[in-house]
Amino acid sequence: ENELAAEEMSGASARGKKRARSWKRGRGGSKPDVWDPKKTRRFEGRDDGRQKKDHDGAEGTGWERFPLTNAAFEEYYQQQGVVPSDEWDAFLECLRKRLPSTFRINGSGKYAAYLKKKLQEKLVAGLQTQGTLELDGYAVQPPRPIPWYPHDLAWHIDCSRNQIRKVPLLAQIHDFLKRENDIGSISRQEEVSMIPPLMLDVQPEHWVLDMCAAPGSKTLQLLELVQGTEGQASTGLVVANDADIKRCNLLIHQTKRMNSPCLVVTNHEAQSYPMVKRTTDAGQELLQYDRILCDVPCSGDGTMRKAPDLWRRWTPGSANGLHPLQLKIAKKAAQLLKVGGRLVYSTCSLNPVENEAVVAALLKHCEGRLQLVDMSQSFAPLKRRPGLVTWKVRGKRAGSKWFDAWDQVDPSDPDAGGLVESMFPPLEGSETALSRCVRVLPHHGDTGGFFVAVLEKTAELPVPASHVSQNARKGHQHTDNDKSDHRDVPAPTPAPAQASAPAREQAIPADGPECTEASVLETTVGPSDPQDQQQGQPEQDGMQEQGPKGILPKGQDVVAPAAPREDRGTLDDTPPSRTVLDPPKERPLTKSKKSSGVDPIVPVTDPDLLHSIGDFYGLSALPYPLHQCLISRTPGAPVPKKLYYISSSAKELLDADRRGSLRVFSVGVKAFERQSMKDGSVPCKFRLAQDSVRFLAPYVSKQRLALRLSDFRALLKHRCLLTTGNESSSVPLLSDPAAVEDLRSGRCGPGTCVISIRKDDTLEPIVESGLSLEEFTVTAWQGAKSLNLLVGEVESSKLLDALADQFAPAETKENKGESRKMRNRLVMWMIDESVVIFHCDAFR
Repeated sequence: ENELAAEEMSGASARGKKRARSWKRGRGGSKPDVWDPKKTRRFEGRDDGRQKKDHDGAEGTGWERFPLTNAAFEEYYQQQGVVPSDEWDAFLECLRKRLPSTFRINGSGKYAAYLKKKLQEKLVAGLQTQGTLELDGYAVQPPRPIPWYPHDLAWHIDCSRNQIRKVPLLAQIHDFLKRENDIGSISRQEEVSMIPPLMLDVQPEHWVLDMCAAPGSKTLQLLELVQGTEGQASTGLVVANDADIKRCNLLIHQTKRMNSPCLVVTNHEAQSYPMVKRTTDAGQELLQYDRILCDVPCSGDGTMRKAPDLWRRWTPGSANGLHPLQLKIAKKAAQLLKVGGRLVYSTCSLNPVENEAVVAALLKHCEGRLQLVDMSQSFAPLKRRPGLVTWKVRGKRAGSKWFDAWDQVDPSDPDAGGLVESMFPPLEGSETALSRCVRVLPHHGDTGGFFVAVLEKTAELPVPASHVSQNARKGHQHTDNDKSDHRDVPAPTPAPAQASAPAREQAIPADGPECTEASVLETTVGPSDPQDQQQGQPEQDGMQEQGPKGILPKGQDVVAPAAPREDRGTLDDTPPSRTVLDPPKERPLTKSKKSSGVDPIVPVTDPDLLHSIGDFYGLSALPYPLHQCLISRTPGAPVPKKLYYISSSAKELLDADRRGSLRVFSVGVKAFERQSMKDGSVPCKFRLAQDSVRFLAPYVSKQRLALRLSDFRALLKHRCLLTTGNESSSVPLLSDPAAVEDLRSGRCGPGTCVISIRKDDTLEPIVESGLSLEEFTVTAWQGAKSLNLLVGEVESSKLLDALADQFAPAETKENKGESRKMRNRLVMWMIDESVVIFHCDAFR
């Protein structure tokens, strides 16, 4: 105890000294406040292969390149036969090169086609006329489309991300990538990472689950496929999940550029993803998904080209340790998949223990109810190899022996530590199936390494008889109080019993393949963490299946039944029957969990609030009633700070999760934000957010203002227009007489308004940018003397660029005659046989 106390005191003393040194640092007054490049050290190890020699400030501190060699790695994969022997040298040479840059044009509509045309005609064509590009003595080809990606929407550049800056001729490409990435028009994504979402074959009506979604590049791809070519909310849904709450923030940041109301972000461990049951006419059924993507955590040795530090850190034990987790995630995905649905299992690893071994064990577990799909004819230009049908397994220690089959493993052998039966090749029957897997090797297409397996579910997975009998016993434990609390809900079928914590631990042995379907069900019927176990208590009187309760239209005593979800609705459409004598209580759609850091989702049930929004903006003919598409994350607040717009499919998911099993981190798009007006000049307490303007603007009949193209451009450029007074040098004056009259007459009152370009027959676009006049829509705040833009600088610059490309500076047909006259008045001087043309200011 004395020694421990002395250590603690010495540690505290050392920490105190460190704080003292940091407190004194920089207070001498002699250090110049300038940047000295000679004393500044940069770390670019992830791209240029450099690492820091010392981390303790020892003499000789500097940088050295990572050793791009690993004898254990080379021996392991030569033994596995992953690469043909005649291609081994080319494989290693490619792994030691930097990974080229690739990017993808987001979306698939007219704007994506316009952006592709702009890239081809203005940037790539200009580079092709410059001759051969060189970098470090090697010839560099101009950017080119990836041949196997549909519609040439994915592009390949021979240089890495850092090298692009070093080539002067690629400066325009670098500026284009930086600007469009900030705007959200493109995504920088590795080429092989684009494969799994395409092989899922997602349709706009599908419900898709991405089990390990962060950082979100594949999720963004899935959202584009669900939303279709028009970019509107569809009947589909994308549920993006990640176990790390910090990575969930990264996922939201990546997908925010889509502003999709059909995206739900959850925070769960994928192997314990909650099972949600919904009530139907036939009783209760498990909520399943049409498509599931399992891009599982892996050792990542296929990414050595962009992460060269993996060369020195690679060991075979990394794959062995991850194999049980990968198999559990795959089993959970198979359980959540609909019959006839498609599951894609993928890794960025070359190791068969993480790839074919997991697929083989999953096929064995599902007893023929899951089948591999042959993708050899899909995306024909993609260079690939079939999956392995045999491989070896090695212990995690350096120099450990090899094993060809499970029966060769002796549990007492120290080299067999951590090995399980599912890591080994199947004995018989799976050779043909495993060859349907897809392997992408780096040297075949100048990419990273990748593995993909596409599976389809032909029937429901088997459930052991012991689990069925346990459910039957559980069904008799309901009390009379439970029945009275649920008198308005159809009687559910007996639910699977929730295992205790020790039972769950015993249900999943260390050798993943020995898990039965019952053990998998036991771990996921209810929430997986101790806080979620409280959700197993009897449900309280909460949300009805058809929609949130308690939105009573003004002047109505009895609430009529709601219209079906597919019908169009208005503000006065109402949820299931309630009476004024029995006022509803606001219940959250999801329950809050202690220490989870996630706010519950609360429906917007205040009729005064809903009517103030509907009356102020003139919302009418909505796809479904307003009270069914707005939620908040502030329970108990008199006036929520933000209201979010969700799609019908997202609401259906939240309604089905009556037990609050899902930890929903984010859902929907910000639609309205609370505003405070001291003088009370604006009757509505909420302003319309730009994030949801493309969904709600078509239904806004009030607070609209149409501007001439010149005024709309000026508003985007200066972010403010004066409506009264004199024009200043920095803020222009609104010059459109029709718009000024709308403001003076009160047709567009003070507060948030929706601004668009006036439709005019004299407007003649010079190119088709893919954006119609209706899509040039922004939100602004109308004050007493000015219009102030409520759009971020990134989005306003995107609209300005599109306007510059679509419309000539001379806006109307009437101006065209004057423009031709100005061309005829150009003055030319001959100077040494050269023609110099001076444009006058009016024409310019």
